[in-house]
Amino acid sequence: MSEIYVPTKFMAHTQMEDGALILYCAMTGAIGAIPSDKAGMLRDALKRNARHVAPLDGIIEDLKRGGFLILPS
Repeated sequence: MSEIYVPTKFMAHTQMEDGALILYCAMTGAIGAIPSDKAGMLRDALKRNARHVAPLDGIIEDLKRGGFLILPS
């Protein structure tokens, strides 16, 4: 059975004037900066109803490592 990751509720993000996103995960203390050209895709990836099936790769894997995506309890 594949693992399914979801966005954590312990996350906040803000959009900068240039369109970049700054992410913060209160659970892990991770902070991330997402360039404006990837911000739309990341916004969709972090919506409450988003689901990501492992194996993850690229920036989605980075979100998992930072604690922005977790296994639901």
